[in-house]
Amino acid sequence: MNKSDKLTKLLEIESLEGYSEEEALNVFLELIELSNDLGTDLGANKAIDLSQKIESSSLFPTKRSVYHYYLSVAWADIRHKNQSYSEAWKWDHTQVEQEIINLRSAVKYFDPIKIEDSSSRLCQIHTNLANSFDFCGRFVAALENWNKAIEIDSNFPMALGAKGNSMIYTGFNSLYDAGHKRIYVGLGYKY
Repeated sequence: MNKSDKLTKLLEIESLEGYSEEEALNVFLELIELSNDLGTDLGANKAIDLSQKIESSSLFPTKRSVYHYYLSVAWADIRHKNQSYSEAWKWDHTQVEQEIINLRSAVKYFDPIKIEDSSSRLCQIHTNLANSFDFCGRFVAALENWNKAIEIDSNFPMALGAKGNSMIYTGFNSLYDAGHKRIYVGLGYKY
């Protein structure tokens, strides 16, 4: 079965009632990944639609953090697929708001005992949260979360790259003082 057929079959799911926690998480993951691979937001939208029909605390008693992480990825995929340059300057961003809400929930419900490869997953959560904050212009909150990811794994490439890129961008585009610019750009290249 090819990816398009798999996605079509998953889009037919009306409810996650009767699914185990692991099966439901796999449905979310497959919807999001297949949708992304095929360059569409249909799977991400379906994952969000299914999430609104369930009570997360009852269906995901042990991996609620992973559930919220997957939802944040779905919202991010929708934002990336549908955003034009002019929309980037709008004040309200429902998708980013939902990304941040779900990523904060992922941190809140995170239990390293119940999640495989927990340090890597927590780095992903903090990095994505930082990226969302950076998109909103909340550079300090972004730095805090990139730093949390780097504290967990000092070689986590996504956090290092995103932090460095943001510092370079901020240095070149947001600082008026030449000395501050050099410091930010220099630190950005360090990462």
